[in-house]
Amino acid sequence: MNILWHMPTLRQHSCGLSIRAVRLAEGLRAGGHSITFMVDAEKTDVAGDCIEGMPLRRLCVVKERPLHWCLQALARRKTAESVVHQVGTHYDVVISCQPEVVAAYARLPHRPPIVFVCGSSTVLHDEADRSRQASLPRLRRIPYAVDRWLKRRHELAAFTAADMVIFDSLQTRDRVIAEYSLSPARVHTVHGGVNEAAYRPADDGVRRAARASLGIGSEEIVVVWTGRFSPEKNLRLLIEALPHCVRRPDRVLLVGEGPGRSQLVDLSRRLEVQDIVQFVGERQDVQPFLHAADIFAFPSCGESFGGSLVEGLACGLPAVGLRPDGMTVRNANCEIIEHGRCGLLVDQAEPGEFAAALDRLAGDATLRDRFGAEGRRWVAGNFTWSKASRQLDRLVSSLANGARR
Repeated sequence: MNILWHMPTLRQHSCGLSIRAVRLAEGLRAGGHSITFMVDAEKTDVAGDCIEGMPLRRLCVVKERPLHWCLQALARRKTAESVVHQVGTHYDVVISCQPEVVAAYARLPHRPPIVFVCGSSTVLHDEADRSRQASLPRLRRIPYAVDRWLKRRHELAAFTAADMVIFDSLQTRDRVIAEYSLSPARVHTVHGGVNEAAYRPADDGVRRAARASLGIGSEEIVVVWTGRFSPEKNLRLLIEALPHCVRRPDRVLLVGEGPGRSQLVDLSRRLEVQDIVQFVGERQDVQPFLHAADIFAFPSCGESFGGSLVEGLACGLPAVGLRPDGMTVRNANCEIIEHGRCGLLVDQAEPGEFAAALDRLAGDATLRDRFGAEGRRWVAGNFTWSKASRQLDRLVSSLANGARR
């Protein structure tokens, strides 16, 4: 089967959507399919014409400039027409992760089936965004409302037009079905994953070496987080929890980059925890930091899946995360963290509550070891790229076979 996979952006590191697409595509290729990636030439850092041995087509896209930032979704819709005319219809299946492209491609005559692999959805962030914007003057809230309305319209158009929609968690699938009144028959879940052979717990020697390279003592308690500094990652909660800790961690490693870094640095200084919060920066390989740590913190309030969380569990770290409440906390933690078995779920997104969970793990090495071992087994059995690729292969192949008949 000849498959084209269109990406709105394609990055080699620190982009969960890109990592997911490439790992799934590798699995499809291993199953005998031919995969070609397509991306705007300005939206990728990949050198050359291949990514992980798969061909890469670079698009020359004429971009529309919105009159105002809140109209950027309209600009993307116009740009999508330019993308679609370069895609062609000679593939067996076209996959896209961009709603505007899905809707535009679906209008082409004599096209092959199109699959919308949705990396996230506005429904995961709506309530949290409204909560953050509630203190703004009414006029300043209007552009956010317009932006949100346009994004939802384009999502609905893509969900309606696609021959198949795939999410990476059950909670996102179920919420989107309910919000947009979609038919469940066309909407599926293929969980995110991890390479369980590459991400694994460190033995004593590897752990000592990782700690030594970071100047961490053998008895220090280390909390780690990896990802991108953006509002939905909710790093404020982790930093605000530290002054409430009875057994304060000796080191908190924040591995990543993003637009919210400067505010988080300022926050750590205001709360006088800058001596233990270490902004590591972006790293191609996060494993040394996972191997040096004792606890994985995951304070995200809006998350479709949680690839970094699964990586932490795969490396044998107990996790602390928020339990989804369906309102301002919308994540897949209940699918990934089994409370009291491989980590702790905090019921309220409050610094004191999060601190109490950190304290419980920091003060009990036996509990950390037990949670870490159970988390590793859970991930290796349920959240691997090989399993996810087999699921995707079955779904896409059934769609293509149905179209041929």
